[in-house]
Amino acid sequence: MKSYKLGKISRRDFLKLSGITSLSLTLSACGLNSKMTETPTLIPTTAPSRTPSPIVGCSDLQSLVAMPEIQGKHYNATIPDTLDIQQHAELVLNTMTNCTDPSQNFAPYDNMYINRNPPVMRGTTMINGKYLEAAALLRYLTGNTTNRHVDQAWRSAYLGGFSNYPWWGVDPGRMLAFLGNSYRIEQNPCWLELSKQILNRAKLEAVCQDDYCYYPDTQGAMPTGWDATYGGWTLQGLTQLYRTTHLSDAIDLAGKIARYFKDPAMVFDNNGQFLARHPSDKGPALHFHHNGNVLEGISAYALTANDQELAAFAKSSYEWARATGSPLVGFFPEYINDWPDDRPYVDCETCCTADMIQIAMTLSEIQIGDYWDDVDRYLRNQFIEMQLLDGIWINKMVAGLPPTPLEANEDDDHVSSRIVGSFASWATSNDWYIEGQPGTTFCCIGNGARALYYAWEKMIRFENNTLTIHLLLNRASAWADVNSYIPYEGRVDVKIKVPCDLEIRIPEWVKTEEVLGSVNNESRQLTFRGRYALVDSVVSGDMVTLTFPIFERTVETVIGKVPYTLIIKGNDVVSIDPPGQWYPFYQRTKYRENQVRWVNQERFVLTN
Repeated sequence: MKSYKLGKISRRDFLKLSGITSLSLTLSACGLNSKMTETPTLIPTTAPSRTPSPIVGCSDLQSLVAMPEIQGKHYNATIPDTLDIQQHAELVLNTMTNCTDPSQNFAPYDNMYINRNPPVMRGTTMINGKYLEAAALLRYLTGNTTNRHVDQAWRSAYLGGFSNYPWWGVDPGRMLAFLGNSYRIEQNPCWLELSKQILNRAKLEAVCQDDYCYYPDTQGAMPTGWDATYGGWTLQGLTQLYRTTHLSDAIDLAGKIARYFKDPAMVFDNNGQFLARHPSDKGPALHFHHNGNVLEGISAYALTANDQELAAFAKSSYEWARATGSPLVGFFPEYINDWPDDRPYVDCETCCTADMIQIAMTLSEIQIGDYWDDVDRYLRNQFIEMQLLDGIWINKMVAGLPPTPLEANEDDDHVSSRIVGSFASWATSNDWYIEGQPGTTFCCIGNGARALYYAWEKMIRFENNTLTIHLLLNRASAWADVNSYIPYEGRVDVKIKVPCDLEIRIPEWVKTEEVLGSVNNESRQLTFRGRYALVDSVVSGDMVTLTFPIFERTVETVIGKVPYTLIIKGNDVVSIDPPGQWYPFYQRTKYRENQVRWVNQERFVLTN
């Protein structure tokens, strides 16, 4: 979300002031032709000599300052040149660790302005949970250590804020998730101790009535509508904290906050339609992400607590939200139907699509619906196209603009390369850049990074000796390596690493009777449970291959009030007309050649 004005101070400044006193007022989330096919090397920054701040609270807290090494195996593999989340996670780490100010303890820059000559980054934000949480998860995913001193500085600054009482400030929801995930990854009991301290404070700050709880505003009143939505991050954080620590107070409090959001908060109507409107200069505007962020929290709680009533509510709300955009590609408008200004376009911010990816996966896990094809379409199209893979075009674009003097809080050093890997904050359905808009903000980058991680984590599940593959994307794991030929061919190879029963979800565009299976080149009879092909028993070293027809189709559709002609192969958009102007989306001619291209990729698999 961008920085609009509220009275005499910006909304972001207001949050910095008010977030000190309330858990619910978290820092708001956001909300040329040829793109590179090989992962660029992360740009290393210079690591300063830095002494961690002393920390008090847990007798073993000092041990948390130093980041432990992530144990895992790196190996090279030749894989199809198709969507690989690990590769995109590497790129996010590039922009997260390089779009920072070393003189301000590597605080992230707020905004990256590419509509200037030279392009600049402006205004640092405080160390925040979005980056702390996302960076730790992406390190866990990739095993990449480049610029780890930046994460270390964030971590030291955060932990240095503790004294004899729990740290308190803005963005506590994402901090709760950071604490829980840190405990899950590192298994240091001091993370659990800190989690208990923060949770105790969260309970004390909450105001409870009947069966719900909320966090009061600065005047002590119950927030409703737009003001209530900031608590969505809190709900997510409490739920994630419980999933990783099993602290019962966390899920109890989360349930009461979820019930607050369903009714008295006035964020949704009885059917789940969004109500919370942003108080913009041009009048209230229905903001997708602020409402979607709350829905993400409700759905996560419903899954964790097995709350079927809230699960049904979340499903109804999700399906309404889906209909406001274009689920065919994963384009969801920053504002629904009404706009906060006189803009001549409808834009999609990464946070909107990231929310919908998370919600769709969660509802699928609850088994209240099967939305894995939604996830597949969103990931392959609008979401991944909104990640910047090449910054060279930016320098060409601004070369014709008159030079603009730098302001005191701006940085113009190699901006076009430092923002490679970032996610767009204002994108159309065919272009990363909208003329006149800055380009991206730190908040969209953080939310996009988190969605990447959880898509990677949830696309494969190993439970009760059964390996389930939900998404046919490239993925290495301790249980199997998946090589997806889609959309070149209708084919997926699964190299088994552990004995298991294997089941693979087949996308909706495939007729199940046309799927052929083999194990070590010998035909294997498949049975189906819904969309899942049951391969049954396999052992370490087996190569499982599924093949099926794939075809192109032409679709006439309207996205963001603009008519387009799409050519879609499987779930991948391989052409869009009219094309974008600046950094056009769907430059995917290679996928139409029906000849698989291969890349050498370093894979990483955790061993701890």
